Amino acid sequence: MNKRVIISVFALFTVLVQAKEVEWALDVNDLGQQMVTLKINNENVDFKLDTGSTTALSLPLNVLNKFEDKVEKKDKLKFTDGLGNVRYTKQFILHNLTINNLFYEQLVVDEYQPWGFVLDIESGNKIANQQKEMNEKQIPVAGLGLLIDKMVTRNHKLTISDDFTIQLASVWLEVPFSTSPKGHFLLSVTDNEKITH
Repeated sequence: MNKRVIISVFALFTVLVQAKEVEWALDVNDLGQQMVTLKINNENVDFKLDTGSTTALSLPLNVLNKFEDKVEKKDKLKFTDGLGNVRYTKQFILHNLTINNLFYEQLVVDEYQPWGFVLDIESGNKIANQQKEMNEKQIPVAGLGLLIDKMVTRNHKLTISDDFTIQLASVWLEVPFSTSPKGHFLLSVTDNEKITH
């Protein structure tokens, strides 16, 4: 009888501590930025996904003010914007937050500050009107800090071929490659044109 009770307790404990697995649908906006919609405390919010950011979330003040259980940190976050200017932004700790059914006991977030700029591809000049529009939208940013202590699988298919006679569909960009003696990939493409060695 005791063995059955112990086995039942272990089985129940195993079920209770199973990890949650959630999927986030990634989309691309008109500027080519990865976008993801996150449900934060039962409200859908669109985020730019920035895999170069260590911050969990960068939220505009109007979104931050919706959280009652937040504490402002004493130290501000120092960062450099796209033009090399040093700037500072407020940081907050949000407690007991649920994001897409994942629970965060405490999460450090910062106040969103515009940091990039829009360039004309042909001239290399800043496009002030589009930049102003983008800054006014204040789209929140989700960074890698949101994924700390999480296992992430990105289910995009990567096809690599060394057969240059295969014609891929017109929606794909062919990237010819070779390998170095140490096994590193050597890409033979720059600006969508094949480099001749």
